[in-house]
Parts: sequence; C-alpha cells; structure tokens
Amino acid sequence: MRLSVTLFLALSLSLVALPIGAQQGGASAMQSPAAQKMIEQQLAKIPTGEEGVKQILGELVTRLKLEKDQTPDVKSVVQDSVAFMEKAVARFRSGELAAMPLMMQLQMAGKRAAVQIEPLLDDTQLQEYKKMQLEQRQQMMREMMKNQAAMAAAAANAEPPPAK
Repeated sequence: MRLSVTLFLALSLSLVALPIGAQQGGASAMQSPAAQKMIEQQLAKIPTGEEGVKQILGELVTRLKLEKDQTPDVKSVVQDSVAFMEKAVARFRSGELAAMPLMMQLQMAGKRAAVQIEPLLDDTQLQEYKKMQLEQRQQMMREMMKNQAAMAAAAANAEPPPAK
C-alpha cells in the first residue's frame, strides 16, 4: 500500500487519529480489543525499513521538487525518523510503551523531522511543505471522525459485562 507523505509529516497520524472515546477513556479503554485492533491497523500503515524511506523520500522529492543537493540531507532526516518510529513501535508491541506515550513520541518525532527539513527548503518548497502539513491535519481530522464513529458503533454492539 502506498502511504501519502502527509502521514509521514506527522508520523503520529496513525495513532493520534485513534478514536477519541478510547483516548478519553484512559488506559483501560486503550486496552480494549476494539482499540487494540485499531491501533494495530494504524501501525500497519506506518512506513518501515528502506522501502518506507524510499517511499517517503520519493514523494518529498516529487512534491517539493527537491534539488539533487537537497536530497541527501532530507533523506538523512527521513531515515532517522523511520528508524525512530520502528523502535517506538517495537517498544509498544513488546509492552514496554503504552499507546498514549507512543502517540506522543511519534508526534514529537514528526515535529522534530519538520524542524529539520524546513531549513533545507527554499521559499517555494517551504510553502508546499506547509500545504502538505495542512493536508495532513485535515486527513487526521477525517481519520479521527471515522474512528470515533467506528468505536461508537463497536460500543453500541458490545455486550454488557456479566452481572456479579
């Protein structure tokens, strides 16, 4: 599956877009089977490895029209970000990191990547990069609404806990 670079720009989109109800419900709601399934589905969308780096860099090169001298520096930022994501997700899957701290780490990684990429761009590229970030925020809001609706539907279909 081809992942839009706008997802990379936030890195955390996949998890920040988790159902609001699960986030507000705290740790127990985030551990529910429905929330865990959604977390894993979102994690599967995060680009990984060299293929992820190529995919993200390719879209940045194309969309921002990066020059040959800019590409190595941007690639370095992308490689670091993808490696960080992979480590954070591995820590989450091993149980070392809970969902909320994982979301925060991925969100901070996205901000760190943006701070490192922006000075490498000329004015035209920076405008396009900002546009990409706006698109990412809009996509995140759509994902949040979709996931919130899915969680509400799952909760409506859930059986009540057995009486004691």
